[in-house]
Amino acid sequence: MDATSIFSDTPVSSTRAGAFYIEDPLKADVSVTSEDNEYRYCTIANTGAIYSLKDVPLFDEDRSIYEQNVSITGGALKCDGCTMQVNDATWTFNYANQGGTVLFDNDAAATIDNTLITDSSSYAAGGAIAAIKTTLDVIGNTEIIIQNCN
Repeated sequence: MDATSIFSDTPVSSTRAGAFYIEDPLKADVSVTSEDNEYRYCTIANTGAIYSLKDVPLFDEDRSIYEQNVSITGGALKCDGCTMQVNDATWTFNYANQGGTVLFDNDAAATIDNTLITDSSSYAAGGAIAAIKTTLDVIGNTEIIIQNCN
């Protein structure tokens, strides 16, 4: 997706993701790219107000804005067993019970570079970022690299 705005003026209820639920059980075929997009006011999702990614080999985010999104877990995004690269994104005023901006679950990996996370909060854990392990048969191997961020 490139240079797109996604806004929700009215609450939309979802049992998974507020805007996008993407799963790749083979962990081989799906890659997701988001460039120069605006995601605002998506609320009332259980996991990831914008994206809920499960076993996605690559989520590549460049220069998008995530603002005022709300979810139970992962205020803007939930990454469950996925790999994520974020460059020059802005995440502001996102909220969740866990992972105010991003929730990493199970075997996840991320590089977050030159990105602004501000005024995001969480009720229970990780106002900006939370990393947890919910699947018993997965060996926890989450690696998150944050560099060149303000």
